[in-house]
Amino acid sequence: MNRVVSSRRMRTYVSLPLTAALGLLLNGCMSMYVPNGLPDVAPSDYAKPRHPAPVQLLIDWTTQGKSNSKALGETQADIVSVVNESGLFASTSRDPVPSAALLAITIDDSPVTDPNSAFAKGFLTGFTFGLVGTKGVEGYTCTVTYIPSNGADKLTHVTRQPLIYTMGAHAAPADSTPAPTIKDGVRTMIRRTVGNALKELAADPAFAR
Repeated sequence: MNRVVSSRRMRTYVSLPLTAALGLLLNGCMSMYVPNGLPDVAPSDYAKPRHPAPVQLLIDWTTQGKSNSKALGETQADIVSVVNESGLFASTSRDPVPSAALLAITIDDSPVTDPNSAFAKGFLTGFTFGLVGTKGVEGYTCTVTYIPSNGADKLTHVTRQPLIYTMGAHAAPADSTPAPTIKDGVRTMIRRTVGNALKELAADPAFAR
């Protein structure tokens, strides 16, 4: 019989140690799927600046708007890796840099409970949720904010990616790719949301070249 994944349990999966969450998949209790609407971004896809400069990098992970330090600790390295591999900055540092340029990245996870809500529609790119109650949908919103060193206005770009959780023998959702582990699914979400937000930032005419 299919089981409904509660929003509280879904959020807990992300903040649990990933090895513990992996056990849920290995035991056949839960499956994760990544909808295919948001593509991966290759390093060659970015519009590179002529003279990349160092930037202070601030990262936060929130759950329904509240800081989630446990999830941040398990995902921060993956977020930093996407930024560094983009080639948009000469280096990243947690501390202020001489140029005073700053890049802030926040990923927020919130359950999608009503497919007709404005919140849910923000995650519908290339994917239809279908009936609610037969699976759990967690929406991830990545906000990238760049404050230039020249005193110009800050630049903000937002991307979204849902992850689908199913229990028991529930059929795989359409237009999605199964994730071997929860860790793989979350890493794919980070790679796509952060990568696409940075791609939009790099293409922004106001981004320093």
